[in-house]
Amino acid sequence: MHPSILSSIVSSIQPSYIFTQPPWQIIPPSVLSHLRRRPALPLFILTTIPSHLLSGPTAERPALTSSLSSLSSAPSAPPFAVPRSSSNLENTERKRVKSRLKKLILRRPPLQALQEKGLIKDQVFGCHLELLCEREKNTVPRFVRLCIEAVERRGLNTDGIYRVSGNLAVIQKLRFLVNHERAVTTDGRYMFPMELVQEKLNLDDSEWEDVHVITGALKLFFRELPEPLVPYGFFTDIVETVSKWLIHTCLVLNMPPPNHNTLQCMCRHLRRVLEHSDTNRMTTQNLGIVFGPTLMRPEHDNGNMAVNMVYQNQAVELILTEFDHIFGTRGFS
Repeated sequence: MHPSILSSIVSSIQPSYIFTQPPWQIIPPSVLSHLRRRPALPLFILTTIPSHLLSGPTAERPALTSSLSSLSSAPSAPPFAVPRSSSNLENTERKRVKSRLKKLILRRPPLQALQEKGLIKDQVFGCHLELLCEREKNTVPRFVRLCIEAVERRGLNTDGIYRVSGNLAVIQKLRFLVNHERAVTTDGRYMFPMELVQEKLNLDDSEWEDVHVITGALKLFFRELPEPLVPYGFFTDIVETVSKWLIHTCLVLNMPPPNHNTLQCMCRHLRRVLEHSDTNRMTTQNLGIVFGPTLMRPEHDNGNMAVNMVYQNQAVELILTEFDHIFGTRGFS
């Protein structure tokens, strides 16, 4: 701080008093250097200087000949209070808020704990297939049937159907709507009958006009099943007998009814997609690549992901190729 600026500040604060010596001569160098580093301090400090250290225009006031260093050594003089700048206050407040938010997030219970306590119910996405079918009183989930019907009405000739990804934001919006279409009680039952639902899911709405959004949501439904459509207990046997459709038939027939009937419904639909392969360019191999990891996966990753993926793809290809032999002896309700 320039000496002239310091003098002007002093004169504006105490116009009836004057220093007998220039301020930059009576203030210790250490204090001056501190004031130069913190320009917000001089006003505060100078306004707190005791009046007896200042000399008025008359001779009654003692001359100010001692330096301010005597103030720091005097036991009765209080230490100068250093105010915190606004930027420091903002930084401190920001750190305090971040710390509280971090503690709040760490204290939040995980989703699995809330589900175990019954506070959160997985209504469609992420719900166990058997529980969902029991709630809907059907062996094929309603959402799966709605997606299949929508695709077969207006998407069988779409190029790259099921291979091309849809808009993820719109898919998540559809997922949210499906999960909140009907309220679920704590014991897993629907709170109101379907007739009383005000906003029913309509996949023919213009909001879902992109068929890739519907196919993307259907694939997401199968990927989020806690246990895949082909149960864990059947995975090893299916991939080990991938070239023997007769053993495949026995394995598929022994699946629980919701798994068997949903797999049958989905594979029948994929067969219809194959019938339009000239226009949609989706072959059996392409559908096997898409739905192999989607419909089945091992319970524990043993490091053979690439090998398992090959078997998963071939298993889906075999089911689609030998569909009539595998599902010919058992229908679904």
